Amino acid sequence: MTAMAFKLRGEPDQRLDLSALTPDRLNGLSEAAVAALPLHMGKTPVTVGDVFRIIMGDVADIRIDGSERLDHVGAGLTRGRLTVEGGVGAYAGRAMAGGELKIQGNAGPYAGSILSGGLVHIGGEAGDFLGGPRPGEMRGMRGGTVAAAGRAGDRAGDRMRRGLIVIGGDAGDFPGSRMIAGTVAILGGCGRLPGYLMRRGTIVLGGDAASWAPTFAESGVAELTVMRLIAREVKTLMPSAAVAVLEGSVRRFAGDLAISGKGEIIRPA
Repeated sequence: MTAMAFKLRGEPDQRLDLSALTPDRLNGLSEAAVAALPLHMGKTPVTVGDVFRIIMGDVADIRIDGSERLDHVGAGLTRGRLTVEGGVGAYAGRAMAGGELKIQGNAGPYAGSILSGGLVHIGGEAGDFLGGPRPGEMRGMRGGTVAAAGRAGDRAGDRMRRGLIVIGGDAGDFPGSRMIAGTVAILGGCGRLPGYLMRRGTIVLGGDAASWAPTFAESGVAELTVMRLIAREVKTLMPSAAVAVLEGSVRRFAGDLAISGKGEIIRPA
């Protein structure tokens, strides 16, 4: 069976909430019922049928035309596959528990926010708070995998508790800030203060940082088996990625000692 497809009739003139377009929420619905689902976030009521031309197919395999005005794409996904042909706005894959969300372009802020399972794959760049919580939430990503092929914005992995984030390019300021556990692997460099106030977890940094917190203590050079495992996982997620920075001898820094943290930043030796 072919995929169920949603083709944009034109560029949306307002931001839209696409959280309704997941296998769980579309399962068993007729084309007319799908077309009647509300999408609006603003004052103007909008339905799926107003915005998209619908091609019925396998509800477990959904394809959507992308736009930076489409927010919450794949939010709450628990199963199946959702592919976006282009970029998306904010909160893509938020609170996912399973399945796969593949975004062929860029993603806005909070992609993979509080993810607990599944895979979010971003073919381009990611905005701020990749995998992180919204203001007021005390826990970020809790499981699963988020992979962005390009650069990421500030505070990737903020308050991360479990799981894996892979960034193929550079990251912004404060990657891995307030981490509780989990792994953030950055193949490039980053902005200011990686690992700021992290308690546990691992940050792998392929390049340099704009500035370093003085509360990280160097703990020597070693060859770590876990780095080979991370490199293998990165190669699976990004076959064209240069994983040489993840192999060989590494230098380890422990911290953030400002809060008696037991986390680590690992860099090529």
